[in-house]
Amino acid sequence: MLQGAEPKLVSPLEAWALFESGREPVFLDTRNPKHWGQSGEQIPGSLRIWRLELEERIDEVPRGRPVVIYCA
Repeated sequence: MLQGAEPKLVSPLEAWALFESGREPVFLDTRNPKHWGQSGEQIPGSLRIWRLELEERIDEVPRGRPVVIYCA
């Protein structure tokens, strides 16, 4: 997403299409540590930053790539 652009809701298929097209999206998992630890569902290579920590850790999110945020 370009800086200043509005967020867009995408389906899982649209997110996968970003990956397949070579756009190298960043998959950002915003679940809290408890729910993340209890789940067997994670996207390999995803970045995990709890949503309440996102503001202080925003510099960890790569720039210049689409970011797909999820909480599953």
